[in-house]
Amino acid sequence: MKWILGIIDTILAVILVYILISPKIQASKVVNATVLYEEGLGSLPLYVAEDMGYFDSVRVNVNLQKVLNPGEEIDKLLKGTAQVAVGMNWIDFVYKSALRPQAMKALYSMESTIETPYTALFLVKKRRRMYLPKKVNLRRLFKRYRRIGCLKRAKEERLMKYMLKQLKVDTRDLEFTEIDPANLDSVIAKRSVDFIVAYEPYRSYLLKKPDKVVLIRDAFFENNIFSPYPDALGITSIVNLKLTRKAVVRVNRALDMAIDYIRKDPEDAMKILDRKLGLPDDLVFELPKIVKYDEIDFVIYKKFIEYLKNAEIILVQIDPEVYRLTRQEIQ
Repeated sequence: MKWILGIIDTILAVILVYILISPKIQASKVVNATVLYEEGLGSLPLYVAEDMGYFDSVRVNVNLQKVLNPGEEIDKLLKGTAQVAVGMNWIDFVYKSALRPQAMKALYSMESTIETPYTALFLVKKRRRMYLPKKVNLRRLFKRYRRIGCLKRAKEERLMKYMLKQLKVDTRDLEFTEIDPANLDSVIAKRSVDFIVAYEPYRSYLLKKPDKVVLIRDAFFENNIFSPYPDALGITSIVNLKLTRKAVVRVNRALDMAIDYIRKDPEDAMKILDRKLGLPDDLVFELPKIVKYDEIDFVIYKKFIEYLKNAEIILVQIDPEVYRLTRQEIQ
């Protein structure tokens, strides 16, 4: 009888040990995650996490996929074919998620302000010496020049028209062209557009070319639309939080570590950005503010989303609080 009890005690001890070490075993297992990204400053946390090895440190194997058609992230996240998307434009995000906003959750957001602008309006010089008054009248300027180049921000054509209407600019004959950043110098050389709406890092890039372009308005969107201006963000979906929660949690942990590093050492983060985007080594600017999921002030964003509705980019009222991710969901 004693030997039977001994066997039972041994079995129970093994079970107890397994129960105690099982969480550690599970935590040590590598999980897979597909992460979509749009090339640009908005994906800086991803670039830093990859460069610093943070994904390896949290035991997640990431399959990085560059987004070719901005907005496709939402469909893939809703289907669960990708777990996280980063660098998505807030305008595209709100537009694409308008039918099911409650199904999406924000992991981080990038903001710019009037004091630390992210956007600017430039006029392409038609000749080397080009006289403009110190205080440019936009209404007169847009009567003379009508071709506007936007750097990969198709949805902002409607936003721009609405904004310019508020500034009393006649928008009926404006022509909008989408510019690939890789072709920016060529577009300027050919003078194929009159204006360029530039976003960082290309705003700072153009500021260093006074012989090619003239700065008309700095903090163009921040001044005329909203400040702080929500530019890019990282997102996941309710589907992924239910089906592949462990992968989402680990990717988010790596992104949080990257954001901490960016805050601590912005100069080195800038060097990582320069390498990833192939930017000049001497291009330096103040990075926009990046806020983590539990730091986002969605009350402020409500005004921004109301502006998008007034511009008829979205047709329904959305309370941005639905995008809030709780600690219970991500831990």
